[in-house]
Amino acid sequence: MHKGYLHTALGLSILFLFVGCATAPIGQGDVGSLTALEAQIKNKDAQIASLSTALEDERRQKQLLLETIAKRDEEIKQLTSDLQKKKMIIADSPKSREYYFFVIAIQTALRNAGLQPGLIDGRMGQRTQAALKNFQSANGLAADGRVDKQTWELLRNYL
Repeated sequence: MHKGYLHTALGLSILFLFVGCATAPIGQGDVGSLTALEAQIKNKDAQIASLSTALEDERRQKQLLLETIAKRDEEIKQLTSDLQKKKMIIADSPKSREYYFFVIAIQTALRNAGLQPGLIDGRMGQRTQAALKNFQSANGLAADGRVDKQTWELLRNYL
């Protein structure tokens, strides 16, 4: 019987030890520390959410940029192909020597008339076309960029 009391006393002692730990009051310093830690956790959670949103936005922007680059790449390929075709057409139709001399005369007359036909090279390029249209307009002719009889009559005066 002695042993039974001893076991019971030992069990109750252990029980009071655990119950005493569980019911020990938390000091004011401990509550402040817990509140500060909770605030830090909330702050970090907010930072994580903000960074996650920013990352998702950057992923969307990257995808849009990649799509735009792909579209522009296709446009460049198409334009390059078109340009090569045009060069082949131009190269396939050689101009006579007289044509180049005639264009040089037009360019020289345009320059002498105070217009800027670009480089005098015997090629009827965009700048020469624009200068010719300006000349025609200034002289009351149809500004079509073609050298007809009337246009040539006026241009010859500047040679």
